[in-house]
Amino acid sequence: LLKSLGAKVTFEVPPELYLLMQSIDDVKVIHKNEFEGGFDFQCPIMSLPLAFKTNIYNIPSHDYLKNFSHNRSLIWNKKTPPKNTRLNLGICWSGSNTLIEHYRRSVDLKELETLLMLPVNFHVLQKQIKPEEKIKLYSLGINYYDDMIKDFNDTASLIEHMDLVITIDTSVAHLASSLNK
Repeated sequence: LLKSLGAKVTFEVPPELYLLMQSIDDVKVIHKNEFEGGFDFQCPIMSLPLAFKTNIYNIPSHDYLKNFSHNRSLIWNKKTPPKNTRLNLGICWSGSNTLIEHYRRSVDLKELETLLMLPVNFHVLQKQIKPEEKIKLYSLGINYYDDMIKDFNDTASLIEHMDLVITIDTSVAHLASSLNK
């Protein structure tokens, strides 16, 4: 919507979003606190729906990540079974533990044990996994990649191979939605 009004849009993003955001057409992407030039307006991205008076009837359609390149596809192709067998299901039960009330936004992995026994190929989409959770995941045969996921571009590359994503983390939910998963 901003570009349709003639705006030159610059995203100032944290390092973990930099590579992924560069795949969006016609926007400049800079690292947080990098911007040295002037600008006419500055707005947190989550305030734009209010500024545009967005409601259920005028939510803009999007294809923001149409140029997203799953640069790690070969890695994930080897890690995720072909789709003609079981479903590949991405799961995230916990968000970043750097948030103040992290514990209020997460689910104990024990609460998901019944779900994790379904006949699907589960793939953990989160970076932070506790050691005791890794033991449980391993015992259930759940795939986790915390050592391979470095940023949201890696997460997006893995999500591209999923048939379905179940998450409590809003960043993973928004990313999955942008990738039509």
